Amino acid sequence: MILIAAALLAGPATAGELPRFDPKSHCTRLASLSGGYSEGLFGICFRSEQSDYDELKARWSGIAESIATHCQRVATMGGGGSYGLLKICIDSEIRERETNSGAEFKF
Repeated sequence: MILIAAALLAGPATAGELPRFDPKSHCTRLASLSGGYSEGLFGICFRSEQSDYDELKARWSGIAESIATHCQRVATMGGGGSYGLLKICIDSEIRERETNSGAEFKF
């Protein structure tokens, strides 16, 4: 437990390579959730995954390894993987790290 906390608070070791997910499979599963298949939902998902991948690819080398590792686990929960989930997690972790660094409990 202490090691996990230390890893999350560690300095800016950088992430390795951007993971390779299968957006086509992810979006196909998403488009089929309602029992049918939605071309519209597939298209929205696929374009969003591409956009999120492109943004992450440009930023990846500057993302702390602890955040990248945690968020890769989040993005692959349930199998597969999603660049959208990966990006949301990374953005949230970076924002909250900054917010929490000066947090003080007020009595």
